[in-house]
Amino acid sequence: MDLLMGQFADEHLPDFIADELAQFAEMLSENDPDLYDWYCGISTPPANVLTSALEKFLAHRRVAA
Repeated sequence: MDLLMGQFADEHLPDFIADELAQFAEMLSENDPDLYDWYCGISTPPANVLTSALEKFLAHRRVAA
């Protein structure tokens, strides 16, 4: 996950607003297996963790694939 998140951060963090930076920090506290499953489309993130930052991360997956 570090490589995937790092690539995403390099590309997107400079354009994030303050709220998205906070959301990204929260996203980093999620369990790696959960993030990986969401990233790969194996499972859907619960509504309480689905933020604009996570949505951008999931969209980044589709573009990078």
